[in-house]
Amino acid sequence: MLPEETSPALDAFRLPLSAIRDAQVVVILGDEPVAERAPIVDLWLRAARRKGAQIEHAGDALEACARLSNKNDELGKRLRESERTIVIWSSEEGAGGAHCAALARELGFADKPGSGAFHLPRTANGRGAADAWAAASDGEGEDPEPISLLVVSGDEAAADPNVRALAERSEKVLAISMFRSLVVGWADLVLPGTSYLERDGTYVNLEGRLQRLRRAVIPPAPDELAWISKLAERFGVTIPPHASAVFAALSERIYDGLPFGEVGEQAELRTRSEAPTPELPEEPGVPAGKGLRLVRYRPLFSGPAVERVPELDFQRPEPEVELAPQDAEKRGIATGETVTVSHNGTSVELRARVSRGLREGVVRIASQHAGDLGGAVEVRK
Repeated sequence: MLPEETSPALDAFRLPLSAIRDAQVVVILGDEPVAERAPIVDLWLRAARRKGAQIEHAGDALEACARLSNKNDELGKRLRESERTIVIWSSEEGAGGAHCAALARELGFADKPGSGAFHLPRTANGRGAADAWAAASDGEGEDPEPISLLVVSGDEAAADPNVRALAERSEKVLAISMFRSLVVGWADLVLPGTSYLERDGTYVNLEGRLQRLRRAVIPPAPDELAWISKLAERFGVTIPPHASAVFAALSERIYDGLPFGEVGEQAELRTRSEAPTPELPEEPGVPAGKGLRLVRYRPLFSGPAVERVPELDFQRPEPEVELAPQDAEKRGIATGETVTVSHNGTSVELRARVSRGLREGVVRIASQHAGDLGGAVEVRK
């Protein structure tokens, strides 16, 4: 199971992140904060604003995609006329970049080398994991029922509800995790996992560059690859226990035979390449219910490590709800006041924060503080 969907469609519109700074117009699709999904992109946006670029927040990503593709839309016209335009997708429902690529093609970016598109993923190295997964098999395997053995590698996977659902269908579950309490209730065997600083390998960054991930600290126990290699031996399968050997096998199929030793902290930006031509997404329906549309987002500093290590507690997001100035004024709400956010009989109390960067009709809450809220919500003092 991959951490999230990815698409190679954006390869046709690849640019360095520095192109954001040099753009004439930048359009952000989606209401999730860019600084939480990709802080480096937020810094380039600030540089673009200082150079006089027009920064537009288009609102709901799917709705904006349909609107901008309309040839009569004013902003869409400006995007077609500008020679240096950047589209940034900062939302969940992006089909791994396919929707963003479809919009870029519709706006004529294929013929404008100064224009490009970026999809901000929810997880780190999603493209690298997808490439490796695709190289490991030529097709989709059959869905086993029941699953004889499920191997869950990593804390993020262990915290995923979809993985938990698979565990319920499995006869045996082996989990590799840094936190025993995260998996002990449903795993038959728990092996120690590693943190980012204890891993060796490669990753693919936002620009599509392949870069080296170097181990900074020796883990106190064998890493995930060593455990999986030993497990594979029991089934008569050979998996090298070292990252360099695994990369060598994958590189022949997806990186043109690039040696592991030549992958460094810096890499050439691959040129634009032929890519699938996705269709534009369907415009979403109007959310049911009255009130403000809730945007739940994953904070940059979140996950099992932040939640379970006291020294990292300061990085956790505040229990607050962001409101647009117009919505706050209508309800007589000021920053710092305690408010109740409710939906369909469910409610949570949070501290209000009025955000000038949020559009009217939308409220934003970090997922870990949103409880079971969803759809349209009411906010009151």
